Amino acid sequence: MEANYAGTYRRSMPDNQADLVTLERIRYAAEQIRGVAVRTPLLPWEDGVWLKPESLQPVGAFKMRGAYFRLSTLTDDERSAGVITYSSGNHAQAVARAARRRKPPAGARPDPNSKRVARAEAMRNSWVRPTI
Repeated sequence: MEANYAGTYRRSMPDNQADLVTLERIRYAAEQIRGVAVRTPLLPWEDGVWLKPESLQPVGAFKMRGAYFRLSTLTDDERSAGVITYSSGNHAQAVARAARRRKPPAGARPDPNSKRVARAEAMRNSWVRPTI
């Protein structure tokens, strides 16, 4: 696989196949997030319904997987430019944690209409600097 799997590999595919998820891509992503994301169990609920408790992830949401994987695919130039998310929620928390591990400068632009003061404060205490 190429170093910038999410970007370079994707651009080298024909347009009609660019969004297809293959088993190879799933395995590659799983390898990149090994040791970062929790392998959450499937729990039986009722009548064939199963629950996957993503609240067990380090930031309490499945978004840790995507944030960490994307940061792991950044080129050196992209990493030095930093990352930003327009969020003060679970995604911002995931980007903060992933940035702390992957080391790019990171920022979050909380929704100006959000009343989530506690989450903005949590971002200040992490690797992310809130930007307004």
